[in-house]
Amino acid sequence: MAPLYKDLHSCKGTLHSISPNMWGTFLDCLDNNAKLTRTPAGSWLPRNAQLLEVGSLKIASKADVPLVPPSHKHQWLRLADPHRSEVHLRHESKFVLAWLQHCFAHEQPRSLRTAPRMHCYSAADAFADTHRMGIGGWISTADAFLWFSAIFSAEEVRKQWPQLQGSLQPYIGCFESLAQLALAQCSWQLLRSKQIRFVLPTASDNTSAESGLNKLFSTAEPLGTFLRLAATWAHLHRVQFEVEHLAGEKNVWADKLSRGSTAFLQHRTADKVEVTLAQLASASHCVTLHDHALSWPQRLLDAQHAMLK
Repeated sequence: MAPLYKDLHSCKGTLHSISPNMWGTFLDCLDNNAKLTRTPAGSWLPRNAQLLEVGSLKIASKADVPLVPPSHKHQWLRLADPHRSEVHLRHESKFVLAWLQHCFAHEQPRSLRTAPRMHCYSAADAFADTHRMGIGGWISTADAFLWFSAIFSAEEVRKQWPQLQGSLQPYIGCFESLAQLALAQCSWQLLRSKQIRFVLPTASDNTSAESGLNKLFSTAEPLGTFLRLAATWAHLHRVQFEVEHLAGEKNVWADKLSRGSTAFLQHRTADKVEVTLAQLASASHCVTLHDHALSWPQRLLDAQHAMLK
């Protein structure tokens, strides 16, 4: 919602012109903050409008306004009228509106009861340098363990997010959020049911990812794009993030997995979950097909029978 709020409260300004003969009267109507306290006689300048520019000169206060007309011709002024009724939306705001429409189209009834907290230990991490980035993480419950590890090139990353130009290292906060999203997908796969609504407790050593995922909001881009991705997936799958901070020196397993060091888990290759950037970027429902002879956990069968009664 940040782009919408920004467009709502930011006045782009409208161009007006005044005669050089009216310059003195115009100056008298300005307060110290370069705001028109009244409409100059003989003009249509809007009252309480904020002066933004005189020609190409940026104006922050009355002290920045020239005392004499910059030219003998009519002078262009850019004024922001707080009373204007129309709001011009940027591309970012239009995207947010389309995203909200998509979310509301898949809205589900929500219980007022707090979602149960998943009983597990889990953590995720990411690394990035000039030409590569990697994500890794693990989740452990009383009777199951899953982990993931994947390294991607800059070309693969830009195929999904072309706005990430140059070195990948400055975007580490985005990749940390992506790692947490991959971990959430692993947890959802562990439960094997989109009907279960739950809170996923996890850990991260990145402050921006921790803060952003707990709020699912950031005005900073491109981090905001990745948080919208996580918010979309969480909304569709009824998962709530609960990220706690874990010191980097203690986040050893996830750090190794994010760098492709998987030797310490070679005895658990059957528990590895494959993740792809296309899967993470789509934020769509995860659908899997299984052979009819697959043996499902008894607790899942009991839950299914209880729902059908």
